[in-house]
Amino acid sequence: MVPQPEAQPRPVRRVLEPRIELEEPVLPEDGIYDGDVLRRIRMSRGIELEEVSHITKIGPEYLASIEANRYDMLPPMVYVRGFLREIARCLKLDPRVVAETYTQKAQAGSATKAS
Repeated sequence: MVPQPEAQPRPVRRVLEPRIELEEPVLPEDGIYDGDVLRRIRMSRGIELEEVSHITKIGPEYLASIEANRYDMLPPMVYVRGFLREIARCLKLDPRVVAETYTQKAQAGSATKAS
C-alpha cells in the first residue's frame, strides 16, 4: 500500500462585496463625480479601498490617485475611464456619468496646470 500524502486544507476564498445595498443613486450636489466625491461615497458605504481594489482588480495606488485627483499619477485617460466605470459599478453608481464627469474635470485640471 502506497502512503497517501496528507490532504492540505483548501484556502478559504473571501468574497468581498459591497456591504450596503442602496435603492437610489447618490448624486453629488454639482453633478460632478471627482475623486473626493467618490471617496466620500465609498467611505459612507463602509467599503475599504482594498475591497474596491479586490473587486475591481484596479491597483490600490491608482485608486488612491483617483480619489486624490492626482491626475499626473494616473495612466492615459482611456484606462482611467475604464477604471472609473468599474469603481462606479462597485459603488452602485451610474458608470457613464461617473466616467464622463471625472474625465471632464481631469481634463480641465490638466489644462489649468499646463497654462
